[in-house]
Amino acid sequence: MINEKNLKDIRNSNIKWFYLYKMVGWDLLFFYALLFMFLTTVKSLSPADVIFIESLYIFFKLIFQPFATIIADKLGNRKSLIFANICVVLYILLIILSPNIYTIILGRLFGAIGFVIKGICESNILYSSIEPGKNRSETFAKIDGKSSSLYYYFDAIASCLSRFSFCYKSIFAYDSLSYLLHNICNNFFKIQRNSYR
Repeated sequence: MINEKNLKDIRNSNIKWFYLYKMVGWDLLFFYALLFMFLTTVKSLSPADVIFIESLYIFFKLIFQPFATIIADKLGNRKSLIFANICVVLYILLIILSPNIYTIILGRLFGAIGFVIKGICESNILYSSIEPGKNRSETFAKIDGKSSSLYYYFDAIASCLSRFSFCYKSIFAYDSLSYLLHNICNNFFKIQRNSYR
């Protein structure tokens, strides 16, 4: 049984971890700055193929949106977030190890699934971690906005650094580190049994 003091501690802990979680794991650090160079240089795809793959990625996200909500309801937010992060790791691995364009498209499918589920569950976890009251929406917007700005600062620095460190192995090393930190933060989220599974 969770008493009021423990519940308040859990909520405060979730909010503190959310800043770091979103800063290092909201999106793939270094990745987008390197993806085009990686696909055209290392994987020898044409720029037209890269744009085609990106358009399929957006289409996959559109198609998967209703199913992501169902998955989040069935599994609960925390388990869905873990599943989403596994999909994103598979996405990165498939792109790095892909022998052809079809494997990259399959990887983008996993990426779409992962990012759509993450988009649903992350804000639900934060919202459930804020104490109910009349200022709940304002507090949510403040925390979400600050953590988003921290992510963009961190991403800008990472993008500048990626210019100097592009090579085949660097994509895997940087994103593995990013998602390692991301999953560590994810495991610190504590969910109330009554509100979310």
